[in-house]
Amino acid sequence: MSGKLLFSAAADVRRLWNYVSLRDVVSGQKEVSLLTSAAARQTGWRFVFALVVVFIFAQPIRAANIIIVNRDGPDEGLNDPTPVAPVGGNPGTTIGQQRLNVFQRGAEFWGARLVSSVPIRVAAQFNSLSCTANAGTLGSAGPVTLFRDFAGAPVAKTYYASALANALAGTDLDPAADDIDATFNSDVGT
Repeated sequence: MSGKLLFSAAADVRRLWNYVSLRDVVSGQKEVSLLTSAAARQTGWRFVFALVVVFIFAQPIRAANIIIVNRDGPDEGLNDPTPVAPVGGNPGTTIGQQRLNVFQRGAEFWGARLVSSVPIRVAAQFNSLSCTANAGTLGSAGPVTLFRDFAGAPVAKTYYASALANALAGTDLDPAADDIDATFNSDVGT
């Protein structure tokens, strides 16, 4: 029955489209008052009902789950126990917790915008990187592994970063490895 309902709604949309074409509206040959007759109102309500059914039963777009893997040792980087006051909406009370909160917020931001049914593992650490009083490296990140010619690859003989390859394949192609390695400069701000 639901297939018939959706087919009927699709036919109703075509009838509505045929009733008022853009050409007719621009030339002023027809009024844009679709819901004035009883038949038009019934068609409009069936269309609205079909949209509601589609939205209720449609699969939601799967946001990516980004997992932060803390690769710092004790008392450094993301584990720095130096006490600080919460600042700018960041409730962390240690430098390490504030760093981790910022990283997690970034992961949530990107996770909401990326589509993957496979979790994306990001290995994160703070290390001393090139830095002077006038210039420095804030951080760097990149894929840990590249894959090619896997099931679901859109183009043969093409390398894909592991997070993208996993999303395309619908499975973790190397479950023992992280997908992205990110290193941030522990000397910035000190």
